[in-house]
Amino acid sequence: MKVKLMRRRTNVMMQHLAFKTGAALVLSFAWTFLLAYLLFGYFFYQTNHLLFDLANAFVMFFLFYEGYIRIISLLDRRFPKWQMNAEKYLVGLLLFKIYSLLVFLVVCFIPSKLLLGDILISPLDDAAELRLRFIMLVLVSALYYGILTSFHIFKNIHQASLQAEKMQKEIAQAQFDTLKSQVNPHFLFNSLNVLTSLIPLDPDMAEKFTEKLSKAYRYVLEHKADDMVPLKTELDFIYAYLFLIDIRFKDKLKLNINLPTDRLHWLLPPLTLQLLIENAIKHNVLSKKSPLQIDIFIDENNYLCVTNNLQVRDDKMISTGVGLRNISNRYGYLTDKPTHFGIEGQNYVTKIPLLQYT
Repeated sequence: MKVKLMRRRTNVMMQHLAFKTGAALVLSFAWTFLLAYLLFGYFFYQTNHLLFDLANAFVMFFLFYEGYIRIISLLDRRFPKWQMNAEKYLVGLLLFKIYSLLVFLVVCFIPSKLLLGDILISPLDDAAELRLRFIMLVLVSALYYGILTSFHIFKNIHQASLQAEKMQKEIAQAQFDTLKSQVNPHFLFNSLNVLTSLIPLDPDMAEKFTEKLSKAYRYVLEHKADDMVPLKTELDFIYAYLFLIDIRFKDKLKLNINLPTDRLHWLLPPLTLQLLIENAIKHNVLSKKSPLQIDIFIDENNYLCVTNNLQVRDDKMISTGVGLRNISNRYGYLTDKPTHFGIEGQNYVTKIPLLQYT
């Protein structure tokens, strides 16, 4: 795998080098012969001077490309990477013109005058020739920058399109995985076992259990395709879900929900709370002597916090991280605000941002 990856990188680098070299070669011929025609009225002149100018022009355009890449990288750190507005374009153009002027003077004009100035006499004086070369440089550098920037914008649009498509697939997969994690044979099997045991012992409770089970799965089916739901809607589902959990675990789980009413209309991805509660139950010991304590509240930054005391199981279940990763991926699609999962002291703490309609 590493060998293939190295070969792939090498191929990309070679293709990149071939493109830079080919473009610099073509542009060096165009620059040299056009400048010769403007200065002397013909395209060809002394062979040694011509080869010298071609070589210098090749180096100049090769360095132009390297400088352009670094200027764009600098701008991407200063401005939004995927955005090319007028300010970013003009700042980049100014930087590139300054850079191209320095390269032209150091690589082409000064060496040419110092080494070959007496070999070929131009019909223009030095000042006029410099002005002509400068005007050509301004036009060529602007055209060069515009063409490369167009390719850069097209590349960014293409990459953004691919990234959006990839994100859409990840969201669809996350929703599908979330649905599978809720409607799974294991949970359904346990719920039906509890229901079976309740029917002969407490028919009224069995009827209520069936009602809550139906409500829980109806919520899953109704909202599995939604990006966000109000916190109040999620809580209604959680209370039905916790009824099922409480019948199964009795007094082994303590849940404390402390949420202000003015935040209940705020939004979060559906089934998020259920996933977090299920994750806490999955990885911790539950007993009447040491019940699992889960607290749900909102902090000062409008983050929904779900914390539980750590009572890690001796037989640690292998965690794939699918549930928490799905939550992070879905939030990554909805907002730039980060999610947090981790141990703080004696508790496992989850913090997810609550969102508002925009």
